[in-house]
Amino acid sequence: MTKTATVENWSQKSIEQAKAFELGIPLGRMGVPNEQANAAVWLCSEQASFITGINLPFDGGKTAE
Repeated sequence: MTKTATVENWSQKSIEQAKAFELGIPLGRMGVPNEQANAAVWLCSEQASFITGINLPFDGGKTAE
């Protein structure tokens, strides 16, 4: 889950659910849109020129547990 304006505008009950969700993320927080954008920019850069396909989890380490 990414912390966006929509997420921050959820009702109080949903905010509590989002906080509980964050506790289950190894990094202890939700990602922010800028972090996703940085990953996309890197994949489009020359630094990633030898990558031909990848699943890049953006989940704060959740899938690596």
